[in-house]
Amino acid sequence: MFWTILIGLTVIGFGVIVVMVIRDVREPRADLPLELAHTPHPATARMYQPGRHLIWTHTAPPRPFTVEQAHQVMRQHLECAPAQCGRKREARRTLTEAGVMKPRTRQRVRAGS
Repeated sequence: MFWTILIGLTVIGFGVIVVMVIRDVREPRADLPLELAHTPHPATARMYQPGRHLIWTHTAPPRPFTVEQAHQVMRQHLECAPAQCGRKREARRTLTEAGVMKPRTRQRVRAGS
């Protein structure tokens, strides 16, 4: 009897979790606060305000950033190189396409000059 109840509760719990995840994937809610994945980099620690959560990941987002979000990501990922940080790369792309940022072009240095 005990094992039947335990298995039943496990199946119900698993089902509830699956339904919640599927619902969030199909209908993402913009009003939910973002979760703090880990302690921010010291350069961005001053941006953290009590009651406000930051998302701290380097993976590219599933949807394009807004210009405001891109500005925040660029501030959070000051130390990241766009080649290694998909989040900063996408933020740069958003700001460049919006005309807010002009990417710096490198000047080639010739050998022997």
